Amino acid sequence: MIHMLKADLRRLFRTRSLYVCLILMVSIIIITSISMNILTQKGDLFEITYAVEGLNQGTKSDMQKIRAEADVLNNLDSPFMKGMRQKLRSYISFEILFKIPFVSSLFLMLAPLVVVLYSSKDYATGYIKNYLILPQAKTKWLVSKMLILPVIMATFYLGAFISSAIGTLILKNPFPEDFSEIFAYIAKISLPIFSFTLFTLFLTVALQNKTAALIISLPLSFNMQALAYILIDSAGFLPIKLRDWAFISKTKELSMSGVFPENLIAVSIAIATISLILSFVMMNKRDLKV
Repeated sequence: MIHMLKADLRRLFRTRSLYVCLILMVSIIIITSISMNILTQKGDLFEITYAVEGLNQGTKSDMQKIRAEADVLNNLDSPFMKGMRQKLRSYISFEILFKIPFVSSLFLMLAPLVVVLYSSKDYATGYIKNYLILPQAKTKWLVSKMLILPVIMATFYLGAFISSAIGTLILKNPFPEDFSEIFAYIAKISLPIFSFTLFTLFLTVALQNKTAALIISLPLSFNMQALAYILIDSAGFLPIKLRDWAFISKTKELSMSGVFPENLIAVSIAIATISLILSFVMMNKRDLKV
């Protein structure tokens, strides 16, 4: 089991999709930082306020006050303008930059994408056949892949952390004195993200085809099912409101506010548990397509 896990770790860090997705996420944070740096130096105050408000989605009340100040200061002398620009730039903090991949749901797309492309490679290449001579090989393979999921998530967290630090330097903003809020945010957001990556691993095991798994997981990560929930809730077919239990929507609420929405913990645990059980059943009961 230990040797299998070590082999999976080596193969993970040789997987190109991991680095492509990581570079994409890092690029978005850094490009956002560069763009906001240029905008806060040369842009109109209304444009700056609008952009900063978009990034600070969890602090609407503060941004309303800033918008009112910008309305007054936009026509005043340059010293006032310069102070306002600096104030607006200070709102694009390390924490705001770090949250960009989560608030935009980019992380919910990239992490499962890496999971599917990485785990399905064993089916496509027939690599999994090399383990079949070992006792309980299928179960060990699945456990090893599940242990890799937190490593994938931690790699993305590290990428977001480093790129947020670079963005903070670009914007010339101070670093937070205490990173406990960031770590608490990571701890909270990890539960639904781990549940979703576990679900995508189940899709890979059940379908044994990366294309089919991606066709299902990617639309779900974009929350395309939200419209169906609205239609079903409007028709009144069910005694409950599906929107109250919508996993992706609730996860996005958590990523914006850092506070667990109602029912998200229960839904995350249910998805993780069901995916875990069905993955072991499908792995051991279904023949391999290699």
